[in-house]
Amino acid sequence: MKNVKNVLLSTLVMLSLFVVGCSDDDNDYVGSNKVLMSAEGSTELTVGEKNQEVVVKVTFTKKADKDTPLNVVIANKTDANNNDIVSVEGTPTLKVNTREVDFKVKLNKGVTVFKDNIIELSLKFTDTQFAAVTPLNITVKPAIAVAELTPEQIALLEGYKAEGMDISPFIGKIDVVATVHSAKDGYLKDYVKEWTKEFEGVTVITLSEKATADKPILKMVSNAMGANEFFHKVMRDETIDNDEYWYGEYAGPLYAKVMELINWNKTSEETFSTLLDGIVIEKREGDKSELSYIGKVEDSYGDKIDVVPFEFKYTAWDRLKKLIDEGNADAVECNEGGATSNPNFFLNNTGILEDEYESGAFRATTGELNYKIGVMKFSFITSHTNGGDYVQIEAVYTK
Repeated sequence: MKNVKNVLLSTLVMLSLFVVGCSDDDNDYVGSNKVLMSAEGSTELTVGEKNQEVVVKVTFTKKADKDTPLNVVIANKTDANNNDIVSVEGTPTLKVNTREVDFKVKLNKGVTVFKDNIIELSLKFTDTQFAAVTPLNITVKPAIAVAELTPEQIALLEGYKAEGMDISPFIGKIDVVATVHSAKDGYLKDYVKEWTKEFEGVTVITLSEKATADKPILKMVSNAMGANEFFHKVMRDETIDNDEYWYGEYAGPLYAKVMELINWNKTSEETFSTLLDGIVIEKREGDKSELSYIGKVEDSYGDKIDVVPFEFKYTAWDRLKKLIDEGNADAVECNEGGATSNPNFFLNNTGILEDEYESGAFRATTGELNYKIGVMKFSFITSHTNGGDYVQIEAVYTK
């Protein structure tokens, strides 16, 4: 107990000396000009998140007798591609007759880390009046999708990089712009005339469980192809927002039945998600790799069709499917009669290897990863039940 008391007493004495030394009323502190470096707020930065900077505060025991630039030394600062992970904004300078200076340490764009990186900040002084400063550590955390990679998956990424196929910049939260062109002559009011709209967003991309040492394969676990907002809108337009066919005296009775059965309507709160697995990155040729991503899926009739194999998750369908699996006769009747919340009944339900509409919107599916400029681009077609032709989508990802 005596030793503990002595330690506490010594700590209190040191703290009091520092506080006295920082007092505005006393600049006659004798000895080296001691330095305290701390962070205002969190010292963690996460790739792809909004917390992209740390504010560092430096406090001295004595006021500066002249403007003094600070030499900030950063240790352990490079990522898997030998790029600087962080940088100091400007040249922090302690102004004459002051004791404090703030500066920002910013996370650089395009960095790739596979594990927590501890960045050590320190100050180097040539003037002997300044005492050495205790380093400040900043933790840079990988993007969510990267953090979830297994050691084996990280080893695969490193192996791809060794072969000139560095795909790690496209792992994590990646910005995407999806340009959607809807053809004319659809059977719903919003699809009678053709239109084009851009959807800006973020897709979480990870390495697929299907990836091997010889075949890199990506998986989009949210907002696949930047098209989630579009697909969700179409799903609503085909069903609960479909004033033309789902409501009124001429609507089939099963529509009202399914909405009541699962409490599904225009105001019910639902979650809709679009995922995509199986994006194969072909062997690099020059600065590029082709991307292959057509696959077979089962449509609502049980037939196999060739499409971009999106997986749709919809809470309204979860509720209906649960009833179907339990043998609920009303649920089975509604689903078999087309009064369903199953996204696969309405979305992405026409093959894309051949032109099945023959109305002019068909085009080949292509994909390309350009390593030199850091862009991944997809161009493909999809469909929906009451559309007049294929919907053309171009998704562009920038690392």
